[in-house]
Amino acid sequence: MGSESPVLNEQLSLLKSRQKELLERNLIIFRYANGKLFDISGSATPMNTKSVPDKDYNGLLLIGKDGGVKLKKEFIVPPDEIFTLIDGMPMRRAEMKNER
Repeated sequence: MGSESPVLNEQLSLLKSRQKELLERNLIIFRYANGKLFDISGSATPMNTKSVPDKDYNGLLLIGKDGGVKLKKEFIVPPDEIFTLIDGMPMRRAEMKNER
């Protein structure tokens, strides 16, 4: 799926529109295409892509701080679905409790 994919562009737009929530949850967004990982601005990253699962997959992967895949779903995933899932995780609940 190239960077001109309408569903990818819509997914990225939805996520970019929720910057505050992304920052609160320490989310980092990457896009995989043509054997490389790109950050949200479209710049190639020096990260190793050998461990990227399912290189032909066209959807969203939510990878936890522990490195495990927490969500694997085809585009388009509503940001609230992602945030609700994250907010239910033990590490996030502890973060929110400490912020109060």
